[in-house]
Amino acid sequence: MSYVCTLATNHALQDLQCFLKSLMLWGSPTVYLFADAAIANNVPKYSGKLVIKEALNAYSGKTRQEMERIPVKDKTLWYEFQMEKLHLLHWVFESEQRASEHGVFYLDADICFFGGLPAIPTGHDVAIAPHMIRAKDERLYGAYNAGYVWMRSTEAIEAWNKACAKSRFFEQAALEVFDGPEWSHRVYKFPIQNNYGWWRMYQSDTDHVTMQKAWGIRRQPGHAGITVNGEPLLSVHTHWVTTDYVTGAFNTFVLEILRKLGARHEPAKRLLSIISK
Repeated sequence: MSYVCTLATNHALQDLQCFLKSLMLWGSPTVYLFADAAIANNVPKYSGKLVIKEALNAYSGKTRQEMERIPVKDKTLWYEFQMEKLHLLHWVFESEQRASEHGVFYLDADICFFGGLPAIPTGHDVAIAPHMIRAKDERLYGAYNAGYVWMRSTEAIEAWNKACAKSRFFEQAALEVFDGPEWSHRVYKFPIQNNYGWWRMYQSDTDHVTMQKAWGIRRQPGHAGITVNGEPLLSVHTHWVTTDYVTGAFNTFVLEILRKLGARHEPAKRLLSIISK
């Protein structure tokens, strides 16, 4: 059993559609969603349990750039929006008696699933996704990506929450709290095949051409057929509809591999049909 939660306002409708439809290719875990009215009234169909709370109307219709310019106390509206991730996680733990048993994924709505959710090894209370970027960028943005986390206790949520107040980069750099000695041996770090974003390819110490050589093809059931370092790629973190050059270059690279697979690999064909809509 898995619990997943995400959040979306009107600007993220296309992302959310891809999120839910690609998730359904590999299973239908329970999904909890924080939404604004626009999303709540136009939620894409989902075959599993989908629980929606209209909790994001304060952010509706606003871009990140606009929210970063709106002060809220000593922070910004963008900071407040990112903190909704922690409120959302608390809501799942309050709502699901078995959440502490199975843990809860918080995943940004622009995650696209190329395979099933990863298994978390026994004995861990937190799982986080390293950015795997060069040191100078990590100093700016944090060692871990706040769009792909897993937690098995409210203690972990509170530790993250406490660290956010002094974080150098919103809620994201605050995840470095889990590098502390009190979390030693309790934290799992997702391998490279999870939450693969453009930054991992273009902000690495290794040039992007070399990074791309680690990608391959393996037509097997249970995943879309792409491998990274010989293991199935399970999720990509990207906006498929974008005008940003680097994101567009990353998307083109991924889609070219999927198209090579599509004619002879049904999971890739189904995933392509979702992404292209």
